[in-house]
Amino acid sequence: MESKKKILIVDDDIDVITIIETILKREGYEVHYALNKKEGLEKLKSIKPNLAILDVMMTTKFEGFELAEEIQTNPDFKEIPILMQSSIDILMTSKSSIQEMAREYRKDPNFKDLQVLLLKNLSD
Repeated sequence: MESKKKILIVDDDIDVITIIETILKREGYEVHYALNKKEGLEKLKSIKPNLAILDVMMTTKFEGFELAEEIQTNPDFKEIPILMQSSIDILMTSKSSIQEMAREYRKDPNFKDLQVLLLKNLSD
C-alpha cells in the first residue's frame, strides 16, 4: 500500500491553515502544519514532507523566505519542493504593488535564488 504524500503548511494564520488543510486532505494528502519558522524547521525534521507550503509574512516580513532559504541550503531538506503563498489582503509593503514588493525580494541577494514569481491580481 502506497503511503500518503505529506505536505507541511507553515503559516501564522490558523484560518488559512484550516482552509488549505481541508482542501488537501480531501485530495488524499497527509497534512501537517506549523505556525512559524522555528516550528516549521522542527516539523521538517520530524515528518520529512513531500512539499512545504510557506507563508511569506509571519513574525517578520521575510520569515517565509528565510525558511525557504534554510530548506534550500540544508542537505536534509534541499530536495523538498517549496510553494510560497501569501494573502494580499494582509500583505504590507512600502511598495505600491505586490509586483514591486516581489521585485524588491528578487533583487535582495539573500533571496536571489528563491525565484519569486510576479503575480497579477486578476480582479484589478
